[in-house]
Amino acid sequence: GGPRTQLEYRYVGYAPQTVEVGNRTMIDVSLEQETNELESVVVVGYGEQKKATLTGAVATIDMQDIKTPSPNLSNSLQGKIAGVISVQSSGEPGYDNSTFTIRGIGSFVNTSSNAPLIIVDGVQREDVNSFNTGIFNNIDPEDISSISLLKDASATAVYGAKGANGVLIITTKRGVTGQPRLTIKVESGVTNFTKTPELLNGVDYMTLYNEARRNAGQSETYSPRDILLTRSGLDPYMYPNVDWIDEVYKSFSSVTNAHLNVTGGSEKVRYYVSASFYDQEGQYKVKKMNGYNPNLSYRRYDFR
Repeated sequence: GGPRTQLEYRYVGYAPQTVEVGNRTMIDVSLEQETNELESVVVVGYGEQKKATLTGAVATIDMQDIKTPSPNLSNSLQGKIAGVISVQSSGEPGYDNSTFTIRGIGSFVNTSSNAPLIIVDGVQREDVNSFNTGIFNNIDPEDISSISLLKDASATAVYGAKGANGVLIITTKRGVTGQPRLTIKVESGVTNFTKTPELLNGVDYMTLYNEARRNAGQSETYSPRDILLTRSGLDPYMYPNVDWIDEVYKSFSSVTNAHLNVTGGSEKVRYYVSASFYDQEGQYKVKKMNGYNPNLSYRRYDFR
C-alpha cells in the first residue's frame, strides 16, 4: 500500500483501533478492553445473559438504529443485523414489508418454511415472511426495549425445530418507578417515486413511429395533418396528447407518524401506556367520492 495505508485492529471485547502504517515495517498495538460491551445483557431463549459468558451466535440491535421513519418494523431492521438478508418487494402502502432470511443462500428462498421464529415478550407471533404481517409489523419501534437474533443451534436449541431458521426475540418496554413521564413524538414527511418512466409526447411518438415505418420500407401511419392537429391541441378528443404519468400520479404524498406514551409507578405497581398513529397516503390522484376511494393508502392505530 501507499504511505497513507491504514490497518484496523479488532478483537472481541476490545475497542477497535486504526493505525497509519506509513513507512514502518513493525507496528506495536495495544487494545483497550471494552468492559461495558462485555457487561451488557443479551436476551436469549432461556432468559438474560451477559455477553462475556455468551457462547451462542447472538446479534443485538441498537434501538437508536431502528428509530428511522419507516412504515413498519421489518423495514426498520434492514441492514441492522449481520448475516441477515432482507428484501422489500413492494412499495404498496400496507404491504411494503421486508422478508428475512438467515444464514445466506441455504435459506434464500423467501417462504414460510425459511422464515425465522418471531417471539414478542415470550409469545410466538406469525412468521415475518407471511402475507398477513399485521401483528409483527404493527409493533411501534418506540415501544421496543431490545431486539436479539439467535442464529446458531446452541442459541436456538430451546425452541426446537421451530428455531431451525433462527429466532428473533423482541422485548417491549415496561413501566419504570417514579413520577409519571409523558413522551410525545410526531413525524411528518412526504414520499414520492424514486423514478418514473420518461415517455414521449404524442408528436414525438408519431414522428418516430413514422420514421421506423419508413426505415422498414413501409408506409407512414400518421399523416402530417395528424401530427399538426396533435401539436396544436385544438381537438384533444380526436388527437390527444396526454402525459398519463402526470395525470394519474401525484408528485408527492404525505406521511404522518405520531406516538405517545406515559410511564411511571411505585415499587409495587408500575405502568406503561402507549398509543400511536400512522397514516400514509397513496400516489394516485383521486377525486373524493362518497363511500368509495380507489387510492392505495395505509392507516394504522396501535394501543398498548
